[in-house]
Amino acid sequence: MPNLTDQSLPFEFGRYQVIKVLGEGGMAHVYLAELLGPAGFTKSVALKLVKPGATGTISPEERKSFIGEAKLGGHLRHQNVIDVYELGEENGQLFISMELVEGIDLLQLTRDVALPPPRPLVQILLGIASGLAHAHNLTIRGEKVGLVHRDIKASNVMLSIDGGVKVADFGISVAKKHDDLGIASNTGECWGTPCYMSPEQLTGAPLDARVDQFSLGVLAYLLVTGEKLMGAEGFSGLSKTEGKGSIHPLYAEAEAEIPDATRISHVICTLCLQDQLEALSLPVPEAASEPARSS
Repeated sequence: MPNLTDQSLPFEFGRYQVIKVLGEGGMAHVYLAELLGPAGFTKSVALKLVKPGATGTISPEERKSFIGEAKLGGHLRHQNVIDVYELGEENGQLFISMELVEGIDLLQLTRDVALPPPRPLVQILLGIASGLAHAHNLTIRGEKVGLVHRDIKASNVMLSIDGGVKVADFGISVAKKHDDLGIASNTGECWGTPCYMSPEQLTGAPLDARVDQFSLGVLAYLLVTGEKLMGAEGFSGLSKTEGKGSIHPLYAEAEAEIPDATRISHVICTLCLQDQLEALSLPVPEAASEPARSS
């Protein structure tokens, strides 16, 4: 197995020509690669390779998780979810071949480009919601899986150059059914990205589709305002005794003139956070009135 560094690129990997690094997570590298076939056939793909640990191998738990992610991806077929083509192993190295999305993720969009205007913003959010609805309603052999993504965030949503929206990385998802998939059961373990996590995730409560909807609401706030709703720690930085106005300026006394973005974020927060804030004995912001329409 070649040393997976930029210096070793490009290199041959089974039927693939690995060209460059696209991204890196805690468990794997993702590469731009070309699938090579007879008579000069090629197909551009994203190739996900497990990072070997310090011992040069991966643990049984990591192996099971990686295989489970691929098996799950084989069942998810939707225009708003990244497609999985193949799970394979080459010289002891596990890999997943996936749809290549030519574009950027939403984190890059908000950090390096610009916040989307209202109409594209709505289309992005609808695309994410549609992909999640497909995942939440996934049925295998007549039985609903009860799938929860658990890590909806800006870097896990791709925006293609033609305007397509793709939900990515079901690597830490959980399911109530189908242990044969190899993904975690809904055990209440605390996994995810803190600033997007619901109180249920943080407290180890049973999870369902609503925690992904919560994270989508937090992502919507980021896309509307350019700011993280609760900062880097999210709800994990809160205590049940924190008082009014101590979470975020949004919850303090509103100024006489509220920018449109803040007005919209008031509505988003009210819809997405009401139950969770009440459960934590924290104040729920009042939704700002809709601006008057011109005739």
